Amino acid sequence: MYYLLNYQLSPVLVPAKFKNVNKEYLAFLVNAYTENTISREDYDELMAYITTAQTNDELNPILQKIWEQVNEEHLFDQQRQDFIFQQITGSPEFMESVNQQSAKVVNWRRWLSVAAGTLLLSVSSVAAWHYLQRKSEAPQPLYTVRKVPYGKKVQVQLPDKSMVWVNSGSSIKFPVTFDADKREIYLQGEAFFDVVHDKARPFIIHTGKVSTQVLGTAFDIKAYGSTMSVTVARGKVSVGTPEKVLSVLVQDQAMNYSFKSNIASTRRVDASKLKWMTGELTFNNTSLREAAGDIERWFDVQIAIESVRPKLTDKRFSATFLDHENIDQVLKVLGELSGFSYQRTGRQIRIQQH
Repeated sequence: MYYLLNYQLSPVLVPAKFKNVNKEYLAFLVNAYTENTISREDYDELMAYITTAQTNDELNPILQKIWEQVNEEHLFDQQRQDFIFQQITGSPEFMESVNQQSAKVVNWRRWLSVAAGTLLLSVSSVAAWHYLQRKSEAPQPLYTVRKVPYGKKVQVQLPDKSMVWVNSGSSIKFPVTFDADKREIYLQGEAFFDVVHDKARPFIIHTGKVSTQVLGTAFDIKAYGSTMSVTVARGKVSVGTPEKVLSVLVQDQAMNYSFKSNIASTRRVDASKLKWMTGELTFNNTSLREAAGDIERWFDVQIAIESVRPKLTDKRFSATFLDHENIDQVLKVLGELSGFSYQRTGRQIRIQQH
């Protein structure tokens, strides 16, 4: 999604191989990379993006912006940056992985400096170092990764019989067998969890640096970009970072959290309106800016908003759409509520102010 305010901008173009790159999926790869949860397949794909960006001035800023957002959650001092960088660049395995992706690899450190200075070096080098070390450590647990493309939703049963509904543009990672003392899952995007009660094994969902812990309950986690929310439909949920507890939520309570400001706020909600899992697209006092992201993921489209006044993107509305309603029906209703018209060419949608 991109915005056009007062003047015309064109969407960023990338090489043919990456023409339809999904920025949120690319951000998912980067986050998985820095958190040491990336699979070998995803690692190779990210290396392909990075090596292409070295010589491409259009893909480069996309990656740089994503790295900048990730760095707000992962900060490393210069001494550790340099140490880990030396470890990585001295590893034949690491260089072989990069060389396999592109015959035109430019000096790795030079590109890191150009793209994001020590910022990019800090997150990428630590992630890569962890990735290389995994093969020499004790036996690692086997993981299942489910990635859901735009326009799709998936229901998954976990090893303990808990159920997860994974929304469009999201991904979950969980072990084939849970540990004896805990049940841990990694989430990118949005998912609704119905957790089997197990007092001896807390259920923990990792979303970036935030962890949500329960024993047995039903709740929704939504984490796209720099914000996340947790909504409880049943039971009790504890949400926190390594530094502190952000909130303890019970039924019909929700928490919003900003990764940038590290500020959390709690509010009352009607959790019974959480029905995206059954095909209902619901907006509750939602801004057009926020709704555009949901619509992009729900219908697998790209939206550009043209506005001479930022108030259009900030205008809020409430509406519910059923699974059989198409993108044109949704946009027509929202246009009447928010005062905009739109033009659609295939998957490209341009929203204009009346």
